[in-house]
Amino acid sequence: MRPMGTTESSSKVSITLRPDLMRFLETYQTQNRLESRSAVIHQALEMLRSETLAAEYREASQAWDASPDSEIWDRSAGDGLGL
Repeated sequence: MRPMGTTESSSKVSITLRPDLMRFLETYQTQNRLESRSAVIHQALEMLRSETLAAEYREASQAWDASPDSEIWDRSAGDGLGL
């Protein structure tokens, strides 16, 4: 069964987990009332993708703040907007 929120076709993969990770996966599935082990993996991957994207945004923001263009933008960003 495909996890909620997916619109693309799914691919089947096989993974090998240590016993402690398998117990965690099954416990998490039960406690969070998820339909399947696949739903747990799907949720974990979405969280990982979100975390990675947030880190990339932070890095881009820091690069922008360190650039000379940042100061110019800050001085002119409110021009004409009545801020």
